[in-house]
Amino acid sequence: MGDKQKVTNRGELARFEISKSIQEGLSITEIAKYRKVSRKSIYSVLSSMTNEGSIRKIGYAIYELTRSEERRVGKE
Repeated sequence: MGDKQKVTNRGELARFEISKSIQEGLSITEIAKYRKVSRKSIYSVLSSMTNEGSIRKIGYAIYELTRSEERRVGKE
């Protein structure tokens, strides 16, 4: 029974959904409403993704995907 594996974990799914939403041009508030979580949790994931180099912060609450992240999101 214990040998079942999940396809993705919650963290990977959150990152994918946030990346896709940024690519579509949604605001942080819209992303939070879509995912039914707080804006604070969205900013937490965005901070991690910025530190990894997956996204880049352009201005106040404005982010864009880096080239490598655009290719990864586009394939899925």
